[in-house]
Amino acid sequence: MSNNSRFRIDDVLDILSRTPKVLRLMLEGLPNDWLHSNEGENTWSPFDVLGHLIHGEKTDWVNRIQIIMNHGDTKIFDPVDRFAHLHKKKHNAIEILLDEFETIRNHIGQIVRVMAKNYHEEVGPWRAYLGHSSVQIILAKE
Repeated sequence: MSNNSRFRIDDVLDILSRTPKVLRLMLEGLPNDWLHSNEGENTWSPFDVLGHLIHGEKTDWVNRIQIIMNHGDTKIFDPVDRFAHLHKKKHNAIEILLDEFETIRNHIGQIVRVMAKNYHEEVGPWRAYLGHSSVQIILAKE
């Protein structure tokens, strides 16, 4: 994105909606050795990265949206535990995690679209990131 480009929520939603498909194309069907290999100490495997994304979708996005809606800009976000997913069991097949990520990401996209439509005046300091054209595009899609 160039310095002259304006952040537009419709562009972000488009990119976010593509992520599950891209990850599926990259990871599905690969041998477990590839999926669980990393670059060494304190690095993550593709399996770990996917777990991190799922954890973030479950614990960060929705919680932060709730903070914005309930407290505006008066409450600071809780810190993100970037490593929480590493403490969970890794028994799921990659296909199960890919399905879970796709489902969660689709729901997050729905939440963001609804919020942009219904609460575009109430998002406080984040209003600049919505942009008028983005809200109009979202409203037109409904």
